[in-house]
Formats: sequence, C-alpha cells, structure tokens
Amino acid sequence: MSASADRVFVDTNILIYAFGDEEGAKQKTAKRVIADLWTQGLGMVSPQVLAEFYHVATRKQKMPKAIARKIIAAYRPWCSAHTSPELLVSASLLEEKHKLSWWDSMLIEAALQGGAGTFLSEDLQHGQKFGQLTVRNPFVDGD
Repeated sequence: MSASADRVFVDTNILIYAFGDEEGAKQKTAKRVIADLWTQGLGMVSPQVLAEFYHVATRKQKMPKAIARKIIAAYRPWCSAHTSPELLVSASLLEEKHKLSWWDSMLIEAALQGGAGTFLSEDLQHGQKFGQLTVRNPFVDGD
C-alpha cells in the first residue's frame, strides 16, 4: 500500500480499548474506528505499538498470550514503519523540539515516515500537528 495522507496511525491505547475486557463507550468507538480502517485499508501501526499492546493485554488485562499473538499477527499488514537508526535519530529530534516522551516521539516519527496524515491517540493533545500529521482523539465529541 502506498503512503497517503489518508493513512491513519493507531496508537496502542486505541487497540487496547478495542480488544479490552471493559465494555463501554470507548470500546465501542475504538472497535468502530478500527473496523472502518480495515474496510478502507487505511490503518497503520508500528512494531512498537504491537509490542506495547502485547505487554498491556497480557500483563494488565490478563488476555491469554495465544490470543494476543493472534491479534498481533492480524495487524502485520498494518506495519509500515520499522525501527531503524534513522527513525531513532528523527524521533530524538522530535522529542527535543516538542518536549514529548521518547516513546511517543518514536510512534509519531513512525507515523510520519509511514506517510500517515492522522495519528489516533487518547494520550496526545487533540488537534496537535507534527508536519502533515494531526493528532485526533476518537473519543472527543464533535470531531
């Protein structure tokens, strides 16, 4: 799939809500957003997102490891950016410039290098921009 500003990078927290054991409005929204991205062929993640998902799902939510592995395998086609020295250097500059956490900087840089136009996350400021990338919190009303 070619890079496009229509591509949407999905942060770990959105996957956790979608596959988590706490039913509610956030889970419903996360499931809908992810289903739409599958249908449209626009979803993106990085290996870091999948690693974080596995850790949280199996440790905090007590998801069976076999199920978490199946979910990770299912999202393999969404992985568009891989950690490289270039990504790490760019992420370190982003971290310094925007006063972000190291882990968020690596995710944002992976999204930028993958050509995403939207970064779905609950953890960053809704509407914040990083070049062509705009952070969107799918749980904010009136979006």
